[in-house]
Amino acid sequence: MRHRRADPAARRPAARDALLRWLYERAAAGERVPYLHNFWESGYVRFLSTRGDFFKIAEINDASRWLRDEGYISGPEAVGGGIVRPRIEAKGERLVENDRSASEDRAASGTNITVTGSTGVNVASNSPGATQTVTVTLTEEMRRQILTVADYLDQTAAQLGAPAEELARVPQLVAELRIAAGGPAADRGKLRQLLNTARQLAIGAAGAPLGAGLEALIHQAARALGLL
Repeated sequence: MRHRRADPAARRPAARDALLRWLYERAAAGERVPYLHNFWESGYVRFLSTRGDFFKIAEINDASRWLRDEGYISGPEAVGGGIVRPRIEAKGERLVENDRSASEDRAASGTNITVTGSTGVNVASNSPGATQTVTVTLTEEMRRQILTVADYLDQTAAQLGAPAEELARVPQLVAELRIAAGGPAADRGKLRQLLNTARQLAIGAAGAPLGAGLEALIHQAARALGLL
């Protein structure tokens, strides 16, 4: 956990996503152009959930400029600072509503798209009315990361202190993770769903050290799979 908190490759994408989701919520509440400094009064100011530390001012300033340069937000930039009055754009809203990371969105152009139900028709990526599966070609390292999460869950589930109804889902979750790791490729959306389910177990764990360990392994797996 200490290593993750000091890792810029983990902190910077997390800062971008936290800021973008805060802007989405402010827009939904009717505040389309909030002041950036109001971000520090929100629930998004901590890294790694409630067990993490606060983002740094420089990280949020950098995140706002990155999001502006990539077209997710707009607004004037302060000299030596961030985007003073950021406004979330349609591109940013779509990202939040699709539960995607800004880093994942930028890398999505290299994914494989399988389209079904469109015989004899050219179908573009993300076109409406088509069934699309975005797959991840699994390397040995990716498989190892997925299996590590599955093994940790299998071995520590009883000690996590999660509610009984959550623990009842663990055997199926472990089985699905191992199945996903067994093929040459896996559905990106399915992998995200499985890891998110495991993450909810980690967040709700009464055994905090074990939960934190699970959360760290999930984060490492998500990074290896390009889901962050």
